Amino acid sequence: SSGSYDSLFFDSMKMTADYSDMTILIDSLSVDYPQGRIKIEGKMQNADLFGYFHGKEGSMGGITADLQAECEELSLKPFFSMARNASLSDGSFTGTISVSDSIVHPFMELKGTIMDLRSAYINLPRLDLDAEISSAGMNFEGLAGISPLDSGPFNGKIPLKKAGFLYSIDREMPFHFEIRIPEGDLSYVTGVTEHLAEAEGRYSAGLRMDGTLNAPEIYGELKLAGAGFRFSGMEERFRGVQAAILLEDTLITVTELGGIEGADGKFGITGSIALDGWRPSRYDLKASLDKVLVASIPDIMAIVSGNLEVDTKVTDGKAVPFITGKLDVNRAEVYFDIGELSPEGKTMTPETPGWLAEIELEAKGNAWIKTPDANVEMQGNVTIHHDHRGTYLRGSLDLIRGWYTIYNNKFKVTSGKLEFVRAEGIRPVVDIEAETLDPEGRKIYLTLSWHQDDIEPVLSLSHEDAGYSETDIWKMLGGGVVGSAEGEGTSWDAMNTAQNLAANYLERMLNSQMQGITIELETSTASGDGETGAEPRETVVAIGKYLSEGLYVKYKQGLSISTARHFEVEYRISRLFQIRSEVIMYSEKLIQGGSRRSGDEYNVDLKLRWEF
Repeated sequence: SSGSYDSLFFDSMKMTADYSDMTILIDSLSVDYPQGRIKIEGKMQNADLFGYFHGKEGSMGGITADLQAECEELSLKPFFSMARNASLSDGSFTGTISVSDSIVHPFMELKGTIMDLRSAYINLPRLDLDAEISSAGMNFEGLAGISPLDSGPFNGKIPLKKAGFLYSIDREMPFHFEIRIPEGDLSYVTGVTEHLAEAEGRYSAGLRMDGTLNAPEIYGELKLAGAGFRFSGMEERFRGVQAAILLEDTLITVTELGGIEGADGKFGITGSIALDGWRPSRYDLKASLDKVLVASIPDIMAIVSGNLEVDTKVTDGKAVPFITGKLDVNRAEVYFDIGELSPEGKTMTPETPGWLAEIELEAKGNAWIKTPDANVEMQGNVTIHHDHRGTYLRGSLDLIRGWYTIYNNKFKVTSGKLEFVRAEGIRPVVDIEAETLDPEGRKIYLTLSWHQDDIEPVLSLSHEDAGYSETDIWKMLGGGVVGSAEGEGTSWDAMNTAQNLAANYLERMLNSQMQGITIELETSTASGDGETGAEPRETVVAIGKYLSEGLYVKYKQGLSISTARHFEVEYRISRLFQIRSEVIMYSEKLIQGGSRRSGDEYNVDLKLRWEF
């Protein structure tokens, strides 16, 4: 027959037993569960069934048992659920269980194998267990299998005290636990913990705990050799990691932890963490980073170098890690639009955060906002704060080059600043100035501001020639007809409008596939003799790249071989001191039958700029 008891569901149960003289003789009790089966035989004495059915108090309290059970792939999930054990969730047991003495406080022996044991901390593919449970405590030993090839012995004793039924853990009495995992393959550890997504290399580990559960004495070590790994939910991949971490009583010491991350990034960590019982009470860690890739923050990629320190800060009586330091941003790309940020910051919460941070970031250039509508380079200093107000930024970033597209018109950024002044949230105060050309080659100026109290950005347009309203300028940007001061109208430049649309689309696609390289598609009149502005324009391709920190090179040439080639070099010695040069090489004389210049013109322009 099928049925259930509490949360235990079974497919069938067969029982052959006899009851006489308050003794239950079980010849055979077989239960088939949806996952596994169990077979029990033996006897239980002093079982007053008649008193139990008539409600006699204590009628079953004096039962003594002598039972043996054989289990075959028996699922432990319903038993963990009945015991309301949140730390253990699943597994299957094959082996024997014997129960003797009082059924209320029995002596139990377990011998067998637990497969795929899952807990809130780790998952073990295999656990060979030999355990005894009584009022004297739980003694156990066995073998923890990390993989078919890697396993380690363990043993221990957990003190127990009698509860109303069975036992509870005595946290005041001495306990012992020890496990040793000899050198093995780190790749198998991904099956033990969900926190590790990828792994390779060699490792060994050991752990010993004594004292009491309320005041443990913990000793252990972890060693990694030539290890590579990636944590779950993170994009950073570490390789060539060497590590030696020791745990002695109340102190975790990182004597060695270093390796490679990203393309050529290096990192190293040393220091210690003091424990108070099971919890950290003091942090003293130092980390050095050299061109380390940070790629797990949504919509942000950065390569950073510098030093960080982790100290301790007590807030509301709780010791939490406090991360400080300064990082140079060697390169960064931000993929979200500033307009997508909410003007409302995160509300303050009275809860103590799990960690605090105050990290200064300095970007000397090569830090870009890259979206389908913008490609802007930034430089400046900001500080990342994390506290009870949430995560927010303080500082400012200057915009030094780039473009922003509005209605398929690309405005070149001439100046701008992002200021982070809010105590909550990361939306900055924005002030940007940019310019573009109308169909006749005259400048249109854009001012974009988004201040602290503004709900949305404020745009303002003006024209090089006075007399045009913002409505007129918007018409120009959309290719519409705009009357001049003399009443004449400008025709819609359909060809150039289509050319701008195609160039902007292609530019977006190319930049979305590039990292470290900036591509711009510009349009200019194909002939220098045009006066109407309605002549077909030629597409010019510009490619920019940082060859090293502070050294930016840009090459620009039209699709026609007759156009000049532009070489621009900028060397930024500091944020306030830079040198720029430009070389223009004319190539018209290479075209057979074309007009020849008296010679190629080399224009070298050295610029020294002091910003204040």
